[in-house]
Amino acid sequence: MKRYIYETHLHTSEVSACAITSGAESVKAYKKLGYDGIFITDHFFNGNCAINKNLSWKDKIEAFCLGYENAKAAAESLDFSVFFGLEFNFSGDEYLIYGVTKEWLIVHPEIMELSHAELFNLIDNEGGLVVQAHPFRERSYIKSINLHPKDVHAVEVYNAANNKEENNKAVEYAAKH
Repeated sequence: MKRYIYETHLHTSEVSACAITSGAESVKAYKKLGYDGIFITDHFFNGNCAINKNLSWKDKIEAFCLGYENAKAAAESLDFSVFFGLEFNFSGDEYLIYGVTKEWLIVHPEIMELSHAELFNLIDNEGGLVVQAHPFRERSYIKSINLHPKDVHAVEVYNAANNKEENNKAVEYAAKH
């Protein structure tokens, strides 16, 4: 039986202010490590995003998708999958969103004004997934830990940037809900 390994929470230097590696460089690095694919989940406009906020909505979306598009192009000749997602921020609690596209984002600028529940319902109705990222992370930029078990499909239980205690709390929380 073949075992598949995917990175499901990856930021690119084209889009996320915290990233140091481009989408194309990430493909090469993860392929070399034996991964089968990656999910590009750059920080969206309400998070640690490096996109110029003065651009029009469509131009911001075009710029937001560059890391993913560069990764996808780099993977074309390889046996390597690249998937699109994003990391959405609500005052420090962050959510990985999968199952939307650039075209979908262009026609949904209202997502910036939605509550947790409204965002979840919109993504759920589209057949996408909402995953709470690093729910017990404690950092200076996070004002409080906010949990929304009814407004997510899943919880990220392991994040390499978290300490063991934060990840263990996430495991317990996920098992409970």
